[in-house]
Amino acid sequence: MRKNTLINKVFNKDLSFRNKVYFVFNGMLVKLFCNRLNVVHVVEFPKCGGSWVRNMIRVYLGKELFLNDRFISNDDVVLTHKQFTGIYKKPVVVFRDPRDMYVSFYHYETSYQNKSHKPAIYKYFTHDEKLDVRENFANYLRAKLLKQSHPWFYYSQFVNGWVSRPNICKIRYEDCLEDAEKELIKIIRYIDKDVDLDKIASTVEETSFASITKKKYGVSRGAGEADNTKFHRKGVAGDWKNYFNEETCYLIDRLEGETLKVLGYENDNSWIESFISKLNS
Repeated sequence: MRKNTLINKVFNKDLSFRNKVYFVFNGMLVKLFCNRLNVVHVVEFPKCGGSWVRNMIRVYLGKELFLNDRFISNDDVVLTHKQFTGIYKKPVVVFRDPRDMYVSFYHYETSYQNKSHKPAIYKYFTHDEKLDVRENFANYLRAKLLKQSHPWFYYSQFVNGWVSRPNICKIRYEDCLEDAEKELIKIIRYIDKDVDLDKIASTVEETSFASITKKKYGVSRGAGEADNTKFHRKGVAGDWKNYFNEETCYLIDRLEGETLKVLGYENDNSWIESFISKLNS
């Protein structure tokens, strides 16, 4: 059942009264004046790389970070996690290989978020230190795919709602890893802004994994250098191969197999036999 995000925010005791006011009024402003404000919405299922894409756009546009901590203004770049809605004028929708997305979510909910409070998934899953990482991840993925926790909808629902919509800008996280400048140019053209190649290059450099980790944590890490306790964990594609086993392969194939094909990550499920063969060799 769909949860009312507005009601949840209003009654969220962790939010200040001021932040609740901003959330309510900004929601109204977007619904009423989205076209006039020319707001760019970056839409993702959590852990798909939306924060990176949002930061590239806002840095290029010279906008400060928007976290619903002020009133929304012209050309702001807003990150959101929503199923399809027609109210956004310029939605930039970020997709990711679900295998990697769920691995990233696993670390977020067991290592990063768990430092402050127990995430909703712990109602259905217990992290067992005695198990190896592939078994722990299998237990997590089973709960994540079969029980609704956070967010309240499944990745397949998110993808099916957005991927075939006209007039949206579709971005894959892996394409950004391969050529961030190319993807940023695509986005800037989509939002009807002039493309400055020097500015594109400097923006990509400023928002790179190494630059962001240096700025946020004081230590620069290259893509692939993992810190599971941080929000910016690893910044690579294909990490799922270090966590999957036979059970998780078939779980993904059964519940997100069509997603893999729709997004162009696999043509069929032959990847399973190939992966299991290498895993057991």
